Amino acid sequence: LKAVEKIATEAATKKLTVISLLSREQGASIEELMTATGWQKHSVRGFISNLKKRCEFEIKVVDSRYCLK
Repeated sequence: LKAVEKIATEAATKKLTVISLLSREQGASIEELMTATGWQKHSVRGFISNLKKRCEFEIKVVDSRYCLK
């Protein structure tokens, strides 16, 4: 049970990390998000896609940088 809690906590922390980076005025590049989370490029893109699909956030891309609107 503790292992499941740890995984859930890590996932929530990574989600908050991504949202925090996207919230910055300059947004975040794929590379920055990959470094911050330890995820591969396709995982970062999938996560961002899910944020958009769930209508949790409106995300735009400006000069290859993802930003929250």
